[in-house]
Amino acid sequence: MSKHIRILSCLVVFILFYSCTSKDSSDNPADYVDPFIGTDIPGNLYPGAVLPFGMVCISPECDLKSLKCDQPPLGYRPNMPAYGFSQTHINSDFGNPRYGNILVITQIGQLDLKNKTSMLVNEKASPGYFSATLAKGNIKAEVTTFEKVGFHRYTYSEKGPVHFIIDPSASLTGPESSEGTSKCKMCEVTILPDNKVQGYGRFEGGRGGLNPYNIYFIAEFNQPFNEYGIWNNGIISHNEKSIQEQSDNNVSLGAYVSFNINPGERIKLKIAISYVSNEKAQANLDEASSWDFNKIKNRASKIWQNHLNKIVVEGGTKEQNTIFYTALYHSLLAPRDLSGENPSPESSVPDYWDYYSIWNTYRTVNPLLMLILPDRQAQMIEYILKIYNNRGWLPDTWIAGDYARIQGGTNADVVITEAILKNIKGFNYDLAYIAMKKNADILSENPLFYGKFLEQYLNLGYLPVTSVADKEFINGASSRTLEYAYNDYCLSLAAKKLGKNADYEMYSGRSLNALKLFNPETMFFWARDKYGNWQRATDEDYNYVQKTGPLYDGSMWHYSMSAPHLISKLIELHGGKEAIVEFLDELFNRGHFNPGNIVNSNIPWLYIYAGRPDKTADRVRWILDTYYNTQPDGIPGQDISGSLSAWYVWSAIGIYPMAGQDFYFIGSPVFAKTTIVTGKGKEFVIRTLNNSNENKYVLSASLNGKLWDKAWFQHKDIINGAELVLIMGTEPSDWGKTIPPPSYVK
Repeated sequence: MSKHIRILSCLVVFILFYSCTSKDSSDNPADYVDPFIGTDIPGNLYPGAVLPFGMVCISPECDLKSLKCDQPPLGYRPNMPAYGFSQTHINSDFGNPRYGNILVITQIGQLDLKNKTSMLVNEKASPGYFSATLAKGNIKAEVTTFEKVGFHRYTYSEKGPVHFIIDPSASLTGPESSEGTSKCKMCEVTILPDNKVQGYGRFEGGRGGLNPYNIYFIAEFNQPFNEYGIWNNGIISHNEKSIQEQSDNNVSLGAYVSFNINPGERIKLKIAISYVSNEKAQANLDEASSWDFNKIKNRASKIWQNHLNKIVVEGGTKEQNTIFYTALYHSLLAPRDLSGENPSPESSVPDYWDYYSIWNTYRTVNPLLMLILPDRQAQMIEYILKIYNNRGWLPDTWIAGDYARIQGGTNADVVITEAILKNIKGFNYDLAYIAMKKNADILSENPLFYGKFLEQYLNLGYLPVTSVADKEFINGASSRTLEYAYNDYCLSLAAKKLGKNADYEMYSGRSLNALKLFNPETMFFWARDKYGNWQRATDEDYNYVQKTGPLYDGSMWHYSMSAPHLISKLIELHGGKEAIVEFLDELFNRGHFNPGNIVNSNIPWLYIYAGRPDKTADRVRWILDTYYNTQPDGIPGQDISGSLSAWYVWSAIGIYPMAGQDFYFIGSPVFAKTTIVTGKGKEFVIRTLNNSNENKYVLSASLNGKLWDKAWFQHKDIINGAELVLIMGTEPSDWGKTIPPPSYVK
């Protein structure tokens, strides 16, 4: 009997034994989710009630004026006094924050517009639900949500007058000195019959630039209020029903309503929002007719359960399950689904706002959606194609209905190409290709917001560095060049898939531009001037993240492998497999890897190209165990649109996508079994046998019952249902060493 047959026989025995002795979990994955993970620095998340890709996101607004930090928070920090609850948030901002609109504050006793905050105690959160007790007045506050309507319930332990302060002018703001801080420029509020309050605010500023938008609301209480009034800049006008104001600076106004209540009595409140009109807000309110709070809370939980059940893990510790399902939850929050609510030109295409930003999400989040929610991913691509049709360019960052500043390349190209390669249906391939070609070939009139700095890139093959004082200075010139080159490579793959062979040759050849910034003397990508001279690199360039300079938001180490289509060539340039392993070891051992910076997120997986999947197992397990936990600071960096959370999801199940291409690396799963329901409704199962903290190395593998010697596989291998079985051990083996993943070679 041959060695391969013996190994295969052992695999079959292991599979049969495992199938007979294991049982599927009946736990609701939503029960593991802890929305408080990542709410402190550096994660910068909110813990409030939201549905997957939800338009309404109800979360506490804390008093953060005294908080000094580089990352303006999204309205919440643990153990800080809170005003109340606002209805709109996005999943981790960077720069000046945005949203935090339509703030609701409740008080008992005397109406007080000067002392509006209270400490939150007994805070609890689960998918689609948040509750806390307001220490001032001992008021239990609970919130849950429909798709376009927030649902509040307040329980009072004391007798007395109860007041609700509704602030439609509220928004999250950064430091007052910050350029672009969010402001309300126009606001209106009106007390209506039938227990309702109506209004709108017009806002501009915050992350992305001015990007002005209107948000309309109708608030309905479940019982009549006995007093009401309006307020303006802290001055109350009792029994007044309406106010409107416009300002070049900042408007601050709203309404209040009051009730007489007895101990134990509850008041419920629904707030419908719209970005189109008050009439549309009323229509949204009409659709959310139920006043049964527990029913809507359970509905939200069920919606989340259905989404989280796309990936079911078994085994692992309770902590690992909590981190995993919370990470999956955070991966499914953005962009926000504004279908039917977008004030831009109407179409039948579902609308999505707040791509914060594709530069972050293309690496981890978008590949995850393509695997488990491909229809949703196709809708998102259709929407950015709608933007292309209406505005002329694909967005990279799209905020509040407008373009925002690009951080690197045109990475919608990466997402679209990957979707084409993976045969994701539901968007126009031909239109998408035309839009990507425009990014590649047509000069942009505003390349900071769309398109590329193409003139110099096409003439020199790279963006040259200049002095910051030079009018031609381009921040991140070198990192943009690296991303432009990868954008070209992705476009070439799309061209090849679509039968455009001449374009394939042209763009794949152009993708070699990345090598023009590889300095063979230092073995790093760096910066050149327009004459081809290398810029001198300082210790800071090697060791620290630079916000202004040749490399955007990363050091030379972080960008050292940033040509993901040319890894085999980089191995050659470094002197071979052993040399690149030594280089990567130095990167990790000297502390240059930053688990909180999405720029270097794929580096732990690149050992596989050098035939060392065991090194990938070492590094990835170490990152999972060291930098992620169940505390408020349990995410190692700003989790912008779930990008770092999705990294955990992939790494914990033991596979990782090469974004923009159609293959996945095989790593070291932390779970005994993972069942992934693909977009085609088929199950892709990953089983590990003899897995433990010590048994982290793959000794042998099978895919669909056949021996599998590669530490990678393609999307087509698993999308129609598959089973990957990994035999684990304490020592590295020869598995996965001989056949490297795909890499472009010219």
